[in-house]
Amino acid sequence: MKNLLVLGLVALVVSFGYAQDNTATINQTGETHWAMSDQGGYLNYSLQTQLGLNQYAYISQIGGFNSGDQYQEGESNWAYLWQYGIGNFSFQAQSGFLNNAEVFQDGGSNWAFQTQIGDNNYAMISQLIEGNYFTQWQDGSYNVAEGYAWGFGNFSDQAQFGEDNFSLVRLNGIRNNAFTEQYGVDNYAYAEVLFGFGNILQIRQEGELNEAVIIVEEESEGNQAYITQYGYGNDAGTEPGDEGEPGIYQSGEANYANILQDGFENHARIKQIGAYNSANQFQFGEYNMATAHQYGTFNMAYQMQRGYGNRATIIQFGTGEGEEVYNWAGQDQIGVFNSGFILQRGYGNNAYQYQDRSNSASFEQIGEFNESNQFQYGQNFGIGWQMGSSNISFQEQLGVNNLAFHTQLGLGHNATTTQSGFGNRSHIFQHN
Repeated sequence: MKNLLVLGLVALVVSFGYAQDNTATINQTGETHWAMSDQGGYLNYSLQTQLGLNQYAYISQIGGFNSGDQYQEGESNWAYLWQYGIGNFSFQAQSGFLNNAEVFQDGGSNWAFQTQIGDNNYAMISQLIEGNYFTQWQDGSYNVAEGYAWGFGNFSDQAQFGEDNFSLVRLNGIRNNAFTEQYGVDNYAYAEVLFGFGNILQIRQEGELNEAVIIVEEESEGNQAYITQYGYGNDAGTEPGDEGEPGIYQSGEANYANILQDGFENHARIKQIGAYNSANQFQFGEYNMATAHQYGTFNMAYQMQRGYGNRATIIQFGTGEGEEVYNWAGQDQIGVFNSGFILQRGYGNNAYQYQDRSNSASFEQIGEFNESNQFQYGQNFGIGWQMGSSNISFQEQLGVNNLAFHTQLGLGHNATTTQSGFGNRSHIFQHN
């Protein structure tokens, strides 16, 4: 017979099990409930369901093949579950407000699911070592979701819908995946991988004044990072401007970073250290800013902006010698009052800039085998600076009040300027 207490003002049900093949079930309906289940051994199963007000549920399992399930619906609920062993499963669902759910798992192949719908919810999952999977979903306001995964093969999914949500995911191990999705106002999302291979980290936000940060470090390889933001005043990073935490930080080889922002007054930053990394930034709207920093060899950075009053900056520092260093930078800006800047230092670098209508573009290259291309249409001005040998710079301008500037210092330089319209000014300086 199930332990059942109906319409109790104060209900207390405590179930302990230490034998093998234990099963504990607690069902309560009423007010001010407290349910506790403690199990030790293998093949344990525990189910707790509470309906009413001011409920508290606790499950602790130690051993293998344990499964825990808690369901609470009402007000002021708090659910806590601790599992230790092999093959543990945990599920917690709460509906109401002022809910708090926490799960701690230690051992292999553990699962954890948490769902909260209401106000002032807090959800936290911590997993250690080998094949853990956890997901958190909160719908309401003032929600905070945290996750931690220590080990390898872990998967994380966090989704929040509401206002003032905070999401934090930390994955330490190999082949971990994290997906964070938030909808609302003043949300903050953070995802971090210390080391791993082939990870996919995604953050998607809709609303206003959101912040998103993805960190991949410790010489990770083959990782992919995506940040997508819709609205205005969003920041792919913790602070506006070129300083502060980068929106996406990757260290290692063959990493990919992508930031998409649609709105105005958004900021996007990418920082990559290593080789064979790729960075893409797409911004649609007004007064947005994109910055990409790459340190290493064979890196590629591309920026596209649509609108007006946008700023784009790419800085690439190559490490190594000779033709072993080759970075590529490209910028596409369509609109008015946009500005683009590319700085490259190293060998064998290539820069491309395209602008349409009342924009300004400038580049600086220091090294050898560099090449730069600029295309501008309408009231634009272009500035170039090259230092090294065998550099090639090309500028083409069509419109009014255009200005083209070339300065080359070194050997084997080739500069070409084509202007069509009126009020154009051109300067080419070459020196060996």
